[in-house]
Amino acid sequence: MNDTAIDPVGLEIELPKSACAQEWIPLLVKVKRPDCCSSGIVIRNIGTADKSVQIDLDFLDRELIVRPGEEYRFTVPILVPGQRDLSFDIFKIQIHEENTDQRDDYSKPLPAKKIRVSPSIGKEVKVWLEPICQYDEGTKVVLRVKHQGSTPFENLTVNLIPEKAIWSGKARKNSTSSLKKRK
Repeated sequence: MNDTAIDPVGLEIELPKSACAQEWIPLLVKVKRPDCCSSGIVIRNIGTADKSVQIDLDFLDRELIVRPGEEYRFTVPILVPGQRDLSFDIFKIQIHEENTDQRDDYSKPLPAKKIRVSPSIGKEVKVWLEPICQYDEGTKVVLRVKHQGSTPFENLTVNLIPEKAIWSGKARKNSTSSLKKRK
């Protein structure tokens, strides 16, 4: 058997539909060990040379052996500090071949998929209500919106829902009571 004729470790990743800066992004990694390999592998680490990106490896099982014909799926949370296009081939996975010396471990890059990391609106814009006065029908408030991040926003729109719970001006109790018939 010749392990060099085939890829001894198959790597796939699944990206979330969206990703926001300063929020944990779940990266699903699939590691496949082909049937024709003679031994298993262990995933020892995942790293990147980009020191601004944080990787949470708390739940990575560094002792689990992926045997020939098996697939191991795990999620790695990553945190990107700012808006950018993130390519996953900057991440390297450290692989240990079962029954070999740890000095023989090798690294393999993740597939070269990309995701757009957008600004996190919750981290960039602070929204709060300040009560002005209270009535029987409700409380009059001022809605405050403050930009507190570094990302410039143009044409920011805020939707307030549910519509029935929000009104401006004075609400009428009975829309026909103010109309009087003249004789």
